[in-house]
Amino acid sequence: MNRRYFFRTLLALHLMILTSTPSWAAPREPWIETSLDAGEALLKKGEWDRSQEEFQKVLRSPHVEDRIRACRGLAALYKKLRMPIKEARILKRLAEEQRFQRSLVPESPGFYEAYKIAKGDTYAKIAARRKISEEWLKRINGRKLLVEGKTIRVPKERYTLVVDKKAKKLFWKRGPEILKSYPVSVGKEGTETPEGEFRVKDKIKNPVWYRMNQVFPPESPENLLGTRWLGLDHKGYGIHGTRLPGSIGSAASHGCIRMYNQDVEELFTWVPVGTRVIIGAPAAVKAQGA
Repeated sequence: MNRRYFFRTLLALHLMILTSTPSWAAPREPWIETSLDAGEALLKKGEWDRSQEEFQKVLRSPHVEDRIRACRGLAALYKKLRMPIKEARILKRLAEEQRFQRSLVPESPGFYEAYKIAKGDTYAKIAARRKISEEWLKRINGRKLLVEGKTIRVPKERYTLVVDKKAKKLFWKRGPEILKSYPVSVGKEGTETPEGEFRVKDKIKNPVWYRMNQVFPPESPENLLGTRWLGLDHKGYGIHGTRLPGSIGSAASHGCIRMYNQDVEELFTWVPVGTRVIIGAPAAVKAQGA
């Protein structure tokens, strides 16, 4: 067998395994599948720059499984090109994403209780009644069909979001454990972000922005809410995305918590209505263990 053909075939099989989707994973947006397929095809053709570009796009996905596959694709690329520094960097990112993935759906029995499915139950109804993450509930049960009388595992823990206004960070917690932290933007002088304990009241995809008796639809360049809205039970305030990514990490908002779109989309998938939100100065945040 031709040596070059052998190694290309081996690389193709390696990438096919690395980019396979777990059965319990959330459905992907079409552009993600397209970019992963393109990155793999371009890598096999030896078009290194374009392959890297496609995999790097997927690193901005709100789904950890996609980011893991992109990291693996880039690791294969950098190994092929004998670029050890870049390979080491992306392997570190890969390890971080894998740890995060494992923490999202822990296998320890202590996190769960048994639940007998009743007539009319759906994942959404069970999660809403118990104020738990529907995504977590689906994943720990493999998204299997719910059958009346059968038993499933139901998470006992709930999430808390803690915002440190000084550090401009949001901490996603489950009990005392910090699952992940994100950079955010908070209210500027004159429109400061309120402090205290709140709850997530509603969740909206591609929100409309109502401001000063004006209505800005999702596609409007003047709509500053980005792609997702997690409304708080403090009228007019919420956690949302942004059209101004350069503002993240500063005091620049009208009082809301701004996030990168991919970050708020990740939270949106996992965090249910009813989640507790603590916003405060460092002392208040420290009291929450963040």
